[in-house]
Amino acid sequence: MLIDRGEVAKADMSMQAIRKWADSHSEAEVRELLEQNPSFVFFRPESFAPVKGASAVPLIAKASVASDRSLIPAGTTLLAEVPLLDNKGKFTGKYEMRLMVALDVGGAIKGQHFDIYQGIGPDAGHAAGFYNHYGRVWVLKGGSGAPLFSAYQPKVNQSGGLLATR
Repeated sequence: MLIDRGEVAKADMSMQAIRKWADSHSEAEVRELLEQNPSFVFFRPESFAPVKGASAVPLIAKASVASDRSLIPAGTTLLAEVPLLDNKGKFTGKYEMRLMVALDVGGAIKGQHFDIYQGIGPDAGHAAGFYNHYGRVWVLKGGSGAPLFSAYQPKVNQSGGLLATR
């Protein structure tokens, strides 16, 4: 929405850019924006409980992903080529192979991309805010059944997310 309004350039969009915008606007303006965004999720903090995804199991940092269930069903095991970023969110030119599991969904997750859950705390939030990069993903499937689909190139996203978004 901030991109559509011309408030943040598409190339500059990150969680950090959203926070910077929010810091420079009134609480009413921020609330108005959030309430217009169908992808924004309001959470109820529970300090004693682990973070659970839509699959109702605890999420594992850097191994749990939110996906479009029409393409990647809950519980699907994935092999992902995850872009490595520096502490400023810039792609280093290197990738890391990770086993991941689809345990969550998201309002903005449509089609061939997903979000990697980064964990809890400032470091996780910082990392999540920068993920908006391409990588490759393979669905790992046992048996002799036909694959759901072949390798594709999703994006990496913020919410703690890999290979995700717009």
